[in-house]
Amino acid sequence: MFDSHFKAKKYFDKNVENYWKRSEAQVKNFSSMIFQRRIDIVENFLCRVRKGTVLDFGMGPAVFGSSCISQGLRYIGIDISPEMVQKAKSLNLQNAEFMVGDIDLLGVFRNKMDAVLCIGLLDYLEDPEQGILALADCVKPDGYLILSFRNRFSLPRYLRDVLKISLSVFHQCKLSWQKKAFFSEVHEKAFDYSTQLNPKLVHLGFRDFEVNYFNCSPFFFNFPLPSWIWRKWRCWDSQLASQRTRFLCSGGVIVAKRRQGDIP
Repeated sequence: MFDSHFKAKKYFDKNVENYWKRSEAQVKNFSSMIFQRRIDIVENFLCRVRKGTVLDFGMGPAVFGSSCISQGLRYIGIDISPEMVQKAKSLNLQNAEFMVGDIDLLGVFRNKMDAVLCIGLLDYLEDPEQGILALADCVKPDGYLILSFRNRFSLPRYLRDVLKISLSVFHQCKLSWQKKAFFSEVHEKAFDYSTQLNPKLVHLGFRDFEVNYFNCSPFFFNFPLPSWIWRKWRCWDSQLASQRTRFLCSGGVIVAKRRQGDIP
């Protein structure tokens, strides 16, 4: 396991409860609002999956487990963090299976999944191209791949990177804020949909793309929000974030369909 890979596992092991609270909107801050915007987009895309099995790679605490089960789908969740898997199991979801594992586990699901999710994980992979290939191989013909990405050419990304580089000289920040992804020693790669992700997925036999963006703002750091502002901002972002404003959006979610006869 690569050093950064190990650090990512360690980071997520330590942040299970924080991740869970943000994904469930149990705390009202900027981070949890962005989490909910991304969840909204993914759950909307999941409505296209009418039946079968969904594989959620990097599931965290099974964020999408309940929505998949409620649609009558079977849910399989994989995460590198044993603590995340334990949290997922504690939900006692029916028709769900959870595994501790990494990319090498995906081979057993080749061409078997009706949908594959990779949400909030692509940015942290040592080799994203290998990850995309392994995930795509799991999707059946006429199945869906849904993945999120950090938007490479965006104002929040530039501002975040400049500040991160500037603060990296202060080693003591790792001690006081080590639980924040911003200061942790894990990869945080960013991607451009048009020039990087779309051509790769087309080559792998995917068509019928749709991309939805989120966090149309200059903000890239977390701060508390009153509940009423949290709700309003979530609504505003759903209206503002779009293809036209993508250069102001920190991230996006792609859905694509693997067509019959298009598998290389």
